Amino acid sequence: MSTDRIPLLLSYLQDDPRDCFSRYALGLEYFKMNELDKAWGCFEHLLKHAPDYLPAYYQAGQVLLRLNRPEEAAKALREGIVVASQQQDEHTRSELQGALLQLEDPDEG
Repeated sequence: MSTDRIPLLLSYLQDDPRDCFSRYALGLEYFKMNELDKAWGCFEHLLKHAPDYLPAYYQAGQVLLRLNRPEEAAKALREGIVVASQQQDEHTRSELQGALLQLEDPDEG
């Protein structure tokens, strides 16, 4: 996706504010542009309003790390691990655990 996709994603969200994929994709676009506050806004919205949308947890952790908020990043990753376990998504759970390990002990991750 390129930055010209942002208006398209925003229009999708205007049509359907509950469109998790479009909000997630918008957050990724903002993240790539280093618009970290906007990216966090997208992922934070997903965590609050669509807590079962598993992909948001990893990205939320990444954005929070870039915002120098490691405690909140760890919290998002831990919450994602719980959701992944509930959804029996072992692959995503493993990715989240790896990211958390890297955050908590960079020499071990």
